[in-house]
Amino acid sequence: MLLNVENLSVDYGTVPAARNVSFAVGVGEAVGIVGESGSGKSTVLRSIVGLLDASGRIRGGKVCFEGQNLLRMPPNRLRQIRGRDIAVIFQHPELSMDPLQKIEDACYESVRLHRDAATRMEVREKTLAVLSELNFCNAERIAAAYPFELSGGMCQRVTIGMALLNEPRLLLADEPTSALDVHSQLQIVELLLKIKEKYRTSLLFVTHNMGLVGRMADQIGVMLDGQLVEFGTRDEVLLQPMHAYTKALIASVPKMDCSLPPLVKYDRGSGANGEKVWLSDSHWYLRPV
Repeated sequence: MLLNVENLSVDYGTVPAARNVSFAVGVGEAVGIVGESGSGKSTVLRSIVGLLDASGRIRGGKVCFEGQNLLRMPPNRLRQIRGRDIAVIFQHPELSMDPLQKIEDACYESVRLHRDAATRMEVREKTLAVLSELNFCNAERIAAAYPFELSGGMCQRVTIGMALLNEPRLLLADEPTSALDVHSQLQIVELLLKIKEKYRTSLLFVTHNMGLVGRMADQIGVMLDGQLVEFGTRDEVLLQPMHAYTKALIASVPKMDCSLPPLVKYDRGSGANGEKVWLSDSHWYLRPV
């Protein structure tokens, strides 16, 4: 296995945020951790690469990347791995980018941190190639732009490109599609799947979107109150869920093929826009006149 997380426990002050979390990520595999806000999934992700805030404290467990325990690694050594072998894609990319730094300058800085011998011309050529591969029509314009000149979806694609410049073995993605519109979400999902297949890059991502894990993940973990209450293959978790919380998450996904409950005879008048308001057995509906 590329990454092994064993009995990871994390506290914020006296509040436990993750308790005895264990899972593994294989080479070329995508693992999705799903759960509601506050369940501890982002805490687990950030703990892997030592990016907890000042109040976070790892209370116990092991995080082994290629056999090395990242939790016992000196900060300088961990910094060498983070960004080169393990790259992170943040939930709000525009907040993690310097608004006064052009994209090509940020890319050059990211590469030079891990490869001193890289020249600016080499990094620029690679940056343009990666941006073109990420479906940017004018890569040179994007490279010369500042983050505030790009949309949210474009910033997300740029951060994915920056992560790929050092050819990492593992990508960590914290809610990679939550702040995007539906069209941009689809683009990011397809890009991540393309990267996974083309480069055999392993992917660990956290989300609250059951549809996303169903589309992307080979294995799925379900978190509730800081605990991993279920973990298994995509088919096991989605088709044969064992935990009541997993069943509730699956049941909450909107279904396009369901029909509305039959309307009954009670006409309750008109809505604000002139629609007729009807009452069914348990729901209100607005129907055009």
